[in-house]
Amino acid sequence: VIYVGPVDDLAKNALLGRARALLMPILWEEPFGIVMVEAMACGTPIIGLARGSVPEIVEHSTTGFIGDAIDDLVVAVSQLHAISRAACRARMERLFSDRAIVDAYGQVYAEMLADRRQPQA
Repeated sequence: VIYVGPVDDLAKNALLGRARALLMPILWEEPFGIVMVEAMACGTPIIGLARGSVPEIVEHSTTGFIGDAIDDLVVAVSQLHAISRAACRARMERLFSDRAIVDAYGQVYAEMLADRRQPQA
Protein backbone atom coordinates (compact mmCIF):
# COMPACT_ATOMS: atom_id res chain seq x y z
CA VAL A 1 0.00 0.00 0.00
CA ILE A 2 1.34 3.41 -0.94
CA TYR A 3 0.09 6.32 1.12
CA VAL A 4 0.14 9.77 -0.41
CA GLY A 5 -1.02 12.72 1.63
CA PRO A 6 -0.42 14.55 4.86
CA VAL A 7 0.46 12.38 7.81
CA ASP A 8 -1.41 13.74 10.79
CA ASP A 9 -1.83 11.72 13.99
CA LEU A 10 -4.80 9.77 12.64
CA ALA A 11 -2.99 8.85 9.42
CA LYS A 12 0.18 7.97 11.37
CA ASN A 13 -1.74 5.67 13.70
CA ALA A 14 -3.48 4.00 10.76
CA LEU A 15 -0.19 3.48 8.93
CA LEU A 16 1.59 2.13 11.99
CA GLY A 17 -1.37 -0.04 12.95
CA ARG A 18 -1.43 -1.71 9.53
CA ALA A 19 2.34 -2.15 9.29
CA ARG A 20 3.85 -5.60 9.83
CA ALA A 21 6.78 -3.92 11.61
CA LEU A 22 8.63 -0.65 12.03
CA LEU A 23 12.16 -0.83 10.70
CA MET A 24 14.62 1.21 12.79
CA PRO A 25 18.03 0.78 11.11
CA ILE A 26 19.53 3.79 12.87
CA LEU A 27 23.25 4.42 12.55
CA TRP A 28 23.49 6.98 15.35
CA GLU A 29 22.97 6.96 19.11
CA GLU A 30 19.31 8.03 19.19
CA PRO A 31 18.65 9.10 22.80
CA PHE A 32 14.96 8.13 22.71
CA GLY A 33 13.06 6.81 19.73
CA ILE A 34 9.52 8.07 20.26
CA VAL A 35 8.55 6.61 16.88
CA MET A 36 9.22 3.12 18.28
CA VAL A 37 6.91 3.76 21.25
CA GLU A 38 4.24 5.14 18.90
CA ALA A 39 4.50 2.01 16.76
CA MET A 40 4.27 -0.27 19.79
CA ALA A 41 1.18 1.66 20.96
CA CYS A 42 -0.40 0.49 17.69
CA GLY A 43 0.75 -3.09 18.37
CA THR A 44 3.46 -2.90 15.74
CA PRO A 45 6.73 -4.76 16.41
CA ILE A 46 10.10 -3.07 15.94
CA ILE A 47 13.06 -4.37 13.97
CA GLY A 48 16.12 -2.29 14.71
CA LEU A 49 19.85 -2.10 15.05
CA ALA A 50 21.35 -2.29 18.54
CA ARG A 51 22.08 1.44 18.64
CA GLY A 52 20.85 4.28 20.81
CA SER A 53 17.61 3.57 22.63
CA VAL A 54 16.56 0.56 20.54
CA PRO A 55 17.72 -1.99 23.17
CA GLU A 56 15.97 0.01 25.91
CA ILE A 57 12.63 0.10 24.10
CA VAL A 58 12.51 -3.22 22.25
CA GLU A 59 12.45 -6.51 24.12
CA HIS A 60 14.24 -8.84 21.71
CA SER A 61 12.06 -11.72 20.47
CA THR A 62 9.05 -10.38 22.42
CA THR A 63 8.25 -6.95 20.97
CA GLY A 64 10.53 -7.13 17.97
CA PHE A 65 14.07 -7.95 17.03
CA ILE A 66 17.39 -6.22 17.65
CA GLY A 67 20.30 -6.91 15.33
CA ASP A 68 23.93 -5.91 15.09
CA ALA A 69 23.91 -5.54 11.29
CA ILE A 70 21.47 -4.94 8.44
CA ASP A 71 21.66 -8.64 7.54
CA ASP A 72 20.27 -9.43 11.02
CA LEU A 73 17.30 -7.15 10.34
CA VAL A 74 16.63 -8.87 7.01
CA VAL A 75 16.50 -12.24 8.76
CA ALA A 76 14.23 -10.81 11.48
CA VAL A 77 11.54 -9.96 8.91
CA SER A 78 10.94 -13.67 8.38
CA GLN A 79 10.52 -14.13 12.16
CA LEU A 80 7.76 -11.54 12.64
CA HIS A 81 5.14 -14.29 12.97
CA ALA A 82 6.61 -15.03 16.43
CA ILE A 83 5.84 -11.55 17.77
CA SER A 84 2.56 -10.84 19.54
CA ARG A 85 1.08 -7.45 18.70
CA ALA A 86 -0.61 -7.54 22.11
CA ALA A 87 2.81 -7.92 23.76
CA CYS A 88 4.02 -4.82 21.92
CA ARG A 89 1.07 -2.79 23.17
CA ALA A 90 1.41 -4.18 26.72
CA ARG A 91 5.11 -3.24 26.95
CA MET A 92 4.35 0.27 25.75
CA GLU A 93 1.58 0.62 28.34
CA ARG A 94 3.79 -0.75 31.14
CA LEU A 95 6.86 1.39 30.41
CA PHE A 96 5.88 4.39 28.27
CA SER A 97 2.20 5.23 28.76
CA ASP A 98 1.24 8.58 30.24
CA ARG A 99 0.47 6.82 33.56
CA ALA A 100 3.86 5.05 33.61
CA ILE A 101 5.73 8.28 32.88
CA VAL A 102 3.79 10.26 35.51
CA ASP A 103 4.46 7.53 38.08
CA ALA A 104 8.19 7.48 37.22
CA TYR A 105 8.47 11.27 37.55
CA GLY A 106 6.56 11.12 40.84
CA GLN A 107 9.06 8.57 42.14
CA VAL A 108 12.01 10.76 41.13
CA TYR A 109 10.46 13.80 42.83
CA ALA A 110 9.70 11.81 45.99
CA GLU A 111 13.31 10.59 46.14
CA MET A 112 14.62 14.13 45.64
CA LEU A 113 12.41 15.45 48.43
CA ALA A 114 13.45 12.63 50.74
CA ASP A 115 17.13 13.41 50.03
CA ARG A 116 16.56 17.09 50.88
CA ARG A 117 14.95 16.15 54.19
CA GLN A 118 17.94 14.05 55.24
CA PRO A 119 20.22 15.87 57.68
CA GLN A 120 23.36 17.08 55.94
CA ALA A 121 26.62 15.74 57.40
